[in-house]
Amino acid sequence: MRRKAFFATLSCVALFVAGQARSQTHETTAEIAKFEADFSSALSRNDVAELERYLSTDWKIVSGDGDTIDKKRFLKVVASGDLKHTKMTSENQTIRRYGNMALVTARTKSTGSYKNVPFETEEIGTDFIVKIHGHWVCVQTQLTTIAKRGAPAVAASQYGRVEFANSGASTAQADFRDGLALLHDFEYDSAAAAFRRAESADPDFAMAYWGEAMTFNHPVWMQQDLNAARAALNRLAPSSAARRSKAQTEREKAYLDAIEILYGDGTKEDRDVRYEDAMAKVLAHYPDDVDAAAFYGLSILGSAHGGRDLATYMRSAAVLEEAWTSHREHPGLVHYLIHSYDDPAHARLGLRAARIYAKIAPDAGHAQHMTSHIFLALGMWAATVDANVAAIAAVNRTRLAAGKKPVGCGHYSSWLGYAYLQLGNVESARSTLAACRAAMEGALAMEHPAHSMDPDDSMTASFANMRLRYLLETGEWNGEVAQWTVPTNAGPSALLDFAFARALGEITQGNLVAAREAIGKLETLAHFVVDLEAKRGDPDPTDRVRPEILLEEARGLMAEQENHLATADKLLRRAVALEMTLPIAFGPPTIDQPTHELLGAFLLRHGQRIEARTEFEKAVAAAPGRRLAENGLRAVSIGH
Repeated sequence: MRRKAFFATLSCVALFVAGQARSQTHETTAEIAKFEADFSSALSRNDVAELERYLSTDWKIVSGDGDTIDKKRFLKVVASGDLKHTKMTSENQTIRRYGNMALVTARTKSTGSYKNVPFETEEIGTDFIVKIHGHWVCVQTQLTTIAKRGAPAVAASQYGRVEFANSGASTAQADFRDGLALLHDFEYDSAAAAFRRAESADPDFAMAYWGEAMTFNHPVWMQQDLNAARAALNRLAPSSAARRSKAQTEREKAYLDAIEILYGDGTKEDRDVRYEDAMAKVLAHYPDDVDAAAFYGLSILGSAHGGRDLATYMRSAAVLEEAWTSHREHPGLVHYLIHSYDDPAHARLGLRAARIYAKIAPDAGHAQHMTSHIFLALGMWAATVDANVAAIAAVNRTRLAAGKKPVGCGHYSSWLGYAYLQLGNVESARSTLAACRAAMEGALAMEHPAHSMDPDDSMTASFANMRLRYLLETGEWNGEVAQWTVPTNAGPSALLDFAFARALGEITQGNLVAAREAIGKLETLAHFVVDLEAKRGDPDPTDRVRPEILLEEARGLMAEQENHLATADKLLRRAVALEMTLPIAFGPPTIDQPTHELLGAFLLRHGQRIEARTEFEKAVAAAPGRRLAENGLRAVSIGH
């Protein structure tokens, strides 16, 4: 949403000064009138050199949603030519002069486009103009949003169209719909900002506070910021009863009753289950409410605390499919259906939703990425690349508008790099990894990795995991990437991946002394992480068991190098058994060297072709189209 605020701000500056030039009250001086006319003319021509004369060095503009834009950013966008106006009007203009200072206020309306995205704005602007060394310059501009009638409706179409009957003021509707669409897209920060704008437009709008509170619950990721959610609700009213009284309809009260359970008393697991029951009741009372169906389906997914289980996910799919028959382009329905079908056995059922979602939410990075959950599960590598390239582009458009650097690491980059590796496009995979490394190194002072084992939670962990996959897929154990070192502030996730990569590299190269040392360090880290995860008590055992699997794999390969083949066979099969205890994981393999694939390669090297075929078949079934598993299966088939 900050991108839209940014170009709306620019449009208002253009309109505002144009309106000032037309204002002729008895307080207007000839000098100010000429200043405004010249300023307006320069803006209409996108004349940056001329504009620079009219703005003080430290000029800033504060937009209606609190975004501050400095002179450098403003002139850069004007110079780009991306901002175009089709209509500008103003009214209620006043110019007040106080010696060498003037305040100019106007109510402005503007329509146009920014980077070919249409907008319509309506704001009150105040310009602070000062005469310095005989010349007038603008030192600050302040905008106050009245209503953004056109822009949010267009924005909703860029994130998915939604309609939600409610009792809020008309001036809050566009931002509320925008927030709802973004909420369904898991664009949580932007959604929260939109709901807060709706709150500002109508401070008693109960559903706006409900929406903001919903952005702090991330069901599929099993994340929740309980304190932030409660704080959002408390701004509506200090008690659940008082909040309920603010809801104007029985349907709104039902939604509030449900969220009071979600953020009420009890453990998260208990609250999630009771919230699911509450949303089932909302849908039962309002069976035509498509958002109730979407949020009920999502609440079912959020109850799978032990990791993905098919019965739960198929139950969610059943709810979503029924609503989807009459709401084919609802962003929540298609999004949550993709999650429901996000495994190789069911992914084909999600292809329809994936293809629709990419089209209806082009500006939502997560929506573009989500399609690749289906594509990756089916081994559609080119489509996986395209989806994540589009996701990264969408994110970077937003970051650029906010004056931020492009994204280099994280979820989308990780999936992109993995897809390139499956295509055998090593050069692009390496470029993606190098971009993450550069981004990480540029932000090391800002990074403080926590004890999370999720590689998406920090740039160092993301880099370490992408590097591990690259080395496993390419076998470049003597190459430059293998020499890249672990960051000094790395958390346990990054340290574990680096330790595993080093152990496998030394083993593969036959450096047995160094390999034993590397395995010793891997053991220490693995035990540390297992203890850490045991204390966390996460119902999903994946992060607790993964270190044990990596250790068994390293020990098994080491035993093979030392020609202890029976021991190697036993250790590698133990790794397989451990991986089989884990819930199904979506995306690139959580066990970066899948155990069936590793055991199959071991068996093939030692002439056990029939057993090797069985293992490779299991590996391909778990990860369709995975290059190394497919190569192994072909090698068995041709007798190599």
